[in-house]
Amino acid sequence: MVAARRALMSRKGLSVEEANERARERRRAASQIQRFDRPARWLALALFAAGALAWSGSTQGSIAILAAGYALLAVTMVALLARVTRTPVAARMPLDHYHLPDEQLASAEDIALLRRLAQQDSELDAATTAWWRSTAPIRKGDIRLALDFHHARQD
Repeated sequence: MVAARRALMSRKGLSVEEANERARERRRAASQIQRFDRPARWLALALFAAGALAWSGSTQGSIAILAAGYALLAVTMVALLARVTRTPVAARMPLDHYHLPDEQLASAEDIALLRRLAQQDSELDAATTAWWRSTAPIRKGDIRLALDFHHARQD
């Protein structure tokens, strides 16, 4: 009961900007990939092999081998550049995907539940009254705090 009351009273409202900044950091961390991964290494090796093939065609005086080497070199270079400079899927996902469950905005049903609980319990009503005046929106984590307090009070 004491822990639930302490958590309820020490609720820190999370502003929209703070929640978006946290989600942006999570998205940035998720999009940090190793650019030069295994397929890129194989393409780099193929790039050297294609260069060696072109050089071999040049030293032998064979136009066919030289052209094949240059064609393979061009295709491998384009593939390597495409692989290394790709934008990860995580970097293109919307910020809403990276909000933690407790950071999601409370739904209308959650707000109605909070109102019902506050009407039943005067201590909970006193604690949540400040939430309505705050500029930080009520989030799912806040509803969870109120529910934990209500359940602890019931026990």
